[in-house]
Amino acid sequence: MESKLEARAKAEKDELKQEMERHVAEIREQLQPPPDAISEGQLSSLQARLQALHAAQLLSDDELYGLEDLAADYLEFRCSAGGVVTVAMTHVNEAAGKLLKLVALSEGTVADAMFARQARRKYVV
Repeated sequence: MESKLEARAKAEKDELKQEMERHVAEIREQLQPPPDAISEGQLSSLQARLQALHAAQLLSDDELYGLEDLAADYLEFRCSAGGVVTVAMTHVNEAAGKLLKLVALSEGTVADAMFARQARRKYVV
């Protein structure tokens, strides 16, 4: 049978172990990389929509190429930034900022003709 002293020592040890596990979990959470401003899925969806708009002749070749250039410039920036572009980082890179807004426009606009017109007006270089 355990003595009161042994039981108390075991309880303190268990409590300390739980506290250390919570601390380790907090550290792991803090070490997680920040999320990308634009996910791979968002970028893929945008590229597919731009291709569809081009196929429907709602975007000209030059307009499509200009918008694709934004995506390429964003990918280049992401590569040079170590693989992650946060929302805060989009404020210092013009292409990243424009592409973030273009993704938001695409996700928030249902009508293709309206999206094409707004993309052309705001983002075609």
